[in-house]
Amino acid sequence: MADYQRAYSAEHKAERLEEIKAATDRLFAAQGFHGVTLASIAKELGWSRGNLYRYAHTKEEIFLDLYRDRSAAYVRAIARAFPAPAVTAEPLPVAEFARRWAEVTDRHHDYLRYQTLLTSVIETNVPLDVLTAFKRDLETDVQGAIAVVQRQVPGLGVEAASTAYRALVYHAAALHGHLHGAPTQMQAMQAAGMPLPEGGFCGELADFVEIYLTGLTRSLPR
Repeated sequence: MADYQRAYSAEHKAERLEEIKAATDRLFAAQGFHGVTLASIAKELGWSRGNLYRYAHTKEEIFLDLYRDRSAAYVRAIARAFPAPAVTAEPLPVAEFARRWAEVTDRHHDYLRYQTLLTSVIETNVPLDVLTAFKRDLETDVQGAIAVVQRQVPGLGVEAASTAYRALVYHAAALHGHLHGAPTQMQAMQAAGMPLPEGGFCGELADFVEIYLTGLTRSLPR
């Protein structure tokens, strides 16, 4: 956007924020997190640094918004893949549930890339009040996916289901980083004799989900 015009209405401010997020996402895909700066975002937009500063003070705040967008899209996809039954129904066979969960997750690699950075980089560079609000909002955002886990593991409380959901996400992000690293990382693994899993990301994640939920189900009182 070469011709910058200041936004005054809430609608126009929201449009500006979407432009900022889109530009940041493009830069992140091309240069990685550490290659993105407020100056490079402003240049990508064709804005001055001062104009960008009206809407975002740090790149980490922008990345938090991008993460929430990707997380919300992932949660919607999980909820669609496991719709709530009209009447009480038995959980899916755990192998089928695990396969379907893994297939959905395999279509959201962009979300996993942001998840990998969230706790180690992004969250460590934002003010406490911003981070607290983000985490509070995020907990609300993911309730749809937490409900899916609860339906699959009857008797699991909300807090335990929230913990289980995060365990699945954290493992998926770590697995994604392991299987989709930089070319030098892949070459080093191959040279060191560390074979990649035959089932790829989807197969490996499905195996983990099945093992994890089976163990979780068995641990509950009967």
